[in-house]
Amino acid sequence: MNLPEDVKDFINKKVELENYCLPHFYPELNSFEDFQIGYKINGISGEKETGDGDGDFKENWFVICAGYASDPFFIDITEADKKFPVYFSWRGAGKWIAIKVAENINEFSEKLLFLKDLETKNNNIQEEFRKSFDMNNKFWMEVYNGYEEEVEVYSNHHSPTENEKRIQEIRKELKVLDENKEKGKIELKSYLIYKRELENEIKELS
Repeated sequence: MNLPEDVKDFINKKVELENYCLPHFYPELNSFEDFQIGYKINGISGEKETGDGDGDFKENWFVICAGYASDPFFIDITEADKKFPVYFSWRGAGKWIAIKVAENINEFSEKLLFLKDLETKNNNIQEEFRKSFDMNNKFWMEVYNGYEEEVEVYSNHHSPTENEKRIQEIRKELKVLDENKEKGKIELKSYLIYKRELENEIKELS
């Protein structure tokens, strides 16, 4: 697939964040179609899983990155005139409900870089977040809640629970798993089964 330059630039930056809801996994440009598996394409049969009905994943949608639990961030490839607004949907809800998280892909990139800087400095993320993000947006409110939980943990000098430790381990395993898939070290069927198991374990532990 011949991707627009704005989309290529976004993917190449690969801004990974610590917040559970935010992007952590990105496609490789030379295997962009493979990244659509599990969203637009059935990983077992290889058949398309798109449709025009309510809650279907649309044919024009393309996933450009995903969060820790593989919740997708995507664009509508027909919206080039709008510079590709970015949408998000929670996975496993039974249907795909698109939430707009940025007016265009460059704005989304700027938001991620801004948050990356806040995470690095660890400088009152909550206050800065409220000033810069739409707290009425369901997705950004979820991101805020994630930062709030992290602050509470640190402020209470709380040692990580066994569940929290395991979730961190799973996140690392997911990243290694994706890297192995990109390098052809694991068969696609095994990759999808293992990935689904790890994602389900995160949900059970959270």
